[in-house]
Amino acid sequence: MSTWSRKDYEFFARTLHQAPIGNEERGRIVDDFTSEFRRDNPSFDGAKFADAAHRGKFSESTATQAGGWTTKTYAMTAKVLRRNKEETGTIGWHWLVTKFATTFGLDNTNFDFFKFSNAVVRPSTSENPFPEMERASRFAGRRSADIPVVSHLRRRPRKSIVDFAGHRIRVKEWPSSTGVATLRRHMKRNHPIRWRLSIRKGVRTRRRLREEAS
Repeated sequence: MSTWSRKDYEFFARTLHQAPIGNEERGRIVDDFTSEFRRDNPSFDGAKFADAAHRGKFSESTATQAGGWTTKTYAMTAKVLRRNKEETGTIGWHWLVTKFATTFGLDNTNFDFFKFSNAVVRPSTSENPFPEMERASRFAGRRSADIPVVSHLRRRPRKSIVDFAGHRIRVKEWPSSTGVATLRRHMKRNHPIRWRLSIRKGVRTRRRLREEAS
């Protein structure tokens, strides 16, 4: 049985059609998605998918029905985006990453934005970069939920920390409010995509915690 259906194909085609990228770059990503869909479903109509992605030909009946995606969809999407990063261009690639991540997050409250963005940026050591989705993030309930920091043994206050990409950031003291502010400025300036995703996830986490408390 195929993993994806017509409504999923139309969702991906619609997203690619709306993306602010050129026809040549769009064609490369369309071909990449076509290969993935055809590997899952040998009868997949790649020509129809390409026509929808380039010309915007969609059926009204399936416009709002896509959803219920699993980790296989997240992994496949991240793999395609990672392979086309250089050819797509910064603006178009960032738009696609944000669009897919936001849509997946709205569809699944347990969707992990950090795992998705990590899988998009660099390949995973496992076939599936999304093992079991945990209901609550390990950062839930803490202010540091917005930004992951590499953990260390804390025998004394640190003067520097390392972000998710391995960049060392100089701080006066860690943990401290000044150090958190420095880290936030670094993320916003050097990792805007991760920054925006962390803000959205932080808002959703705090909203869920308030609902559970009430």
